[in-house]
Amino acid sequence: MPQEIEVWYILPAIKRGIAIELVSKGLKQKDIAKLLKVTEASVSNYLKSKRATTIKFNKIVESEIKKSAEKLLSAKENHTNKALIEELQRICAIIKDEKILCKAHKQFDSSISKNCCICKDINH
Repeated sequence: MPQEIEVWYILPAIKRGIAIELVSKGLKQKDIAKLLKVTEASVSNYLKSKRATTIKFNKIVESEIKKSAEKLLSAKENHTNKALIEELQRICAIIKDEKILCKAHKQFDSSISKNCCICKDINH
C-alpha cells in the first residue's frame, strides 16, 4: 500500500535528508534526534547511509528538504513538533505531486500497473 511505503521508506528518507542538512549546519546528532523525534542511532545510521537510502529524490524535493531543515532550526523549541509535522506533510504532498510515491509503489509492488495514478487522482 502507498501509505506503508510512505512510512517505511519515504518518511525515513525525508528525515535522513533533513539530518544531513542539519549536521552540515553544525548540529550534534543528539540534537538532530530530538528535532526529528528519532533515536540517536537512527541519526547515526542516516548519516552513515545505513538507513533510508532506497528512495532517491529529485532536485525539487531535495531543495524543499533543505528549506524544512531551516524551518526546524528556526522553530521555537515548544513549536518544534508542530513544525516537524507540518514540514513532513508538506514534503509528502510534493512527493505525491512529483509522482515519487507512485514510482516507489511500482518499485516495491510489481502487480501495480505502469499506468496507475490512483494516489494522484485521490489527492486532487
